[in-house]
Amino acid sequence: APVPCPVLCDMKCSNSMNGAKRLRTSSPAAASELSTIQIALVDLVALSTGRSESDVAVALGMPPSVASSTTLLEFGVTSAVCAGLRSRVFKQLEAEVTSFELLTTPFCDLLQLIAEARKQDVLLGAAIPPAAAPV
Repeated sequence: APVPCPVLCDMKCSNSMNGAKRLRTSSPAAASELSTIQIALVDLVALSTGRSESDVAVALGMPPSVASSTTLLEFGVTSAVCAGLRSRVFKQLEAEVTSFELLTTPFCDLLQLIAEARKQDVLLGAAIPPAAAPV
């Protein structure tokens, strides 16, 4: 069953988030981070699709009076546009998410997925395990 979105909107988010863990947003810092990601992602989607930020915001569940669990695929983002958007999310939001996640995850859940991806302490590129201690 959908649950209220902890972001600054009334969207209903699924519990699954494609396997991602739900953020705890009891702290003002967490809510502020999600709000920042929300604004940045709307800007990136608008830039990638050529639509106005206000059109994107309304379609994806902003302002708070609009309830939506729209995915970017439902919004009309194609796989070709998604490739560029994924690159921008990686560079500007410093989060690595798949094209599938970008296209099919409801917007509210996508914000949380990006927030979790930003927190991961993962090396970019190939992960090289630490060298074994000499015996």
